[in-house]
Amino acid sequence: MTRLTLAVGPYERVRALLSGEVRPEGIELAPTTLPAARILERMAAGAEFDVGELSLSDALRAFAEGGSAYVALPVFPYRAFRQSMLWVRASSELTRLADLRGKRIGIPGYGVTALLYVRGLLQEEHDIAPSEVTWVRTAPERLALRVPGVVIEDVRSDLDTLLGSGAVDAIATFHPPAAARERPPRARRLVPNVREVEADYYRRTGIFPIMHVIGLRASVHESDATIAPRLVAAFELAKRRANDEVTRSFAAHSLTPWSRYEVEETLALFGDDAFPYGVDPNRPSLEAACRYARAQLGLDLPGDVAELFTRT
Repeated sequence: MTRLTLAVGPYERVRALLSGEVRPEGIELAPTTLPAARILERMAAGAEFDVGELSLSDALRAFAEGGSAYVALPVFPYRAFRQSMLWVRASSELTRLADLRGKRIGIPGYGVTALLYVRGLLQEEHDIAPSEVTWVRTAPERLALRVPGVVIEDVRSDLDTLLGSGAVDAIATFHPPAAARERPPRARRLVPNVREVEADYYRRTGIFPIMHVIGLRASVHESDATIAPRLVAAFELAKRRANDEVTRSFAAHSLTPWSRYEVEETLALFGDDAFPYGVDPNRPSLEAACRYARAQLGLDLPGDVAELFTRT
């Protein structure tokens, strides 16, 4: 029996792995559940766990630089559209992504995967280059980063304060700002009809942005190449069980009175699986990430995204 440590967020898609309901063949997992940000830090800084979540951006940079402590598995536990992470003051005249040209945007870090996709869609959808925006950074990068030709201002503040004070025109944040919860709200999403915009973006491009990828310690993979496919199979089975449970029992999983309709609309747009694993179902999203990483970070990445992942 192979024993491996596992660090992953408490997503519904991995719950059966964390509980032990699903077990990889011949592998005993010792799971640790933490907020995703803490896992990413500990995986990037100390390669602390045998199996765990990696920021896709960090994984691409490690691949390009060589000598990574991890090999990537085509398992994507967290992904999210990113038009909705852009917020402005309620009084702002900005209502479109195209309005961000020449503006100041508060960000948690330039190298995070979410911003890789934000900058990519600004450039490809609206012809706004990263150099046409001033990026106001509030936190240090997980990995050292140098981006010539781009204006990055470092500040000792937080995104909510920057937006409220008028120091920036917009913020890109993982959580709604406090001002958006006030009554009346003093902050709103940049794009009023953001759900329709994100759905249209997916229909046109096939891109559902991937934020995190599962990494397997390279030395473990080198010791036994069968571990990777066994882990991928277990992640897939756990996800299928979660999907089946949600579609079978709407009432038990309803957070709102309209959860049933949300699930039905999602299935109509994405098909049976909105969160597919594997390379081929995710080529548009992976190819976009590589395209953006080459253009924005100068990374030397392979032409075929399948080369980023170990064979499973």
